[in-house]
Amino acid sequence: MSSNKTKKQPDECFVFDSKANVIGVITRGKHGYRPTSLAAEGVSKKQLAELLNCIFGVSRAHAAAMRAGARDGWDHPAAKPDYYCKDGSKKIRRALP
Repeated sequence: MSSNKTKKQPDECFVFDSKANVIGVITRGKHGYRPTSLAAEGVSKKQLAELLNCIFGVSRAHAAAMRAGARDGWDHPAAKPDYYCKDGSKKIRRALP
């Protein structure tokens, strides 16, 4: 897992899939994620995925963009980190008049 603090996407990131209740690894350029068996006592799987991303220098914006890329395609606008705020939420896009 590479550390990356620039706007370029990291090679990989961790995600939590609430439907499957599993932590997965997304690899840049690939569709979907690889499920893992990662777990830690006293920490939810969602919190663990966020902590691992933090350790590896993956911002919430990067993780959100990579989740979109793995789901919607890597050329989709939502697969770009600057589509998101620092907290991983989508930036509000104003319609042109």
